[in-house]
Amino acid sequence: MADLLAVRGLERTSAAFRRRLVEVARERKLSADFLAATMSYETGGQFAPGAYPNGAVGIIQWRKDGAASIGRTKAELAKMSAVQQLTEVGEYYAKNAQGKPVKTLDDHYLVVFAPAAIGKPADASIYV
Repeated sequence: MADLLAVRGLERTSAAFRRRLVEVARERKLSADFLAATMSYETGGQFAPGAYPNGAVGIIQWRKDGAASIGRTKAELAKMSAVQQLTEVGEYYAKNAQGKPVKTLDDHYLVVFAPAAIGKPADASIYV
């Protein structure tokens, strides 16, 4: 298995989580490092699968619409382990990347935050 970058909090995840992270990234033609960085940022380095004070759940901070985009509810996702959620992360990326290649760290994060901005120049406005 490839070594992952030292992303905040990743050292506290299980070996099974890290293995599955690499598998999902390979399956979806994503960067495991950039996925880990996105999850670390979204969870404050916790990689915790449950609910967060901001009303989102899970390792990529699903909200109601994001969960619905993969046929899930926030409650269903919150009941899953972090390893189980990685499969759902793969599904989420497949559906929400809108057929665009996800290559850069920015693009990996934009799939979660603002999918319409994937592939746009760094100085493009996301929200106006």
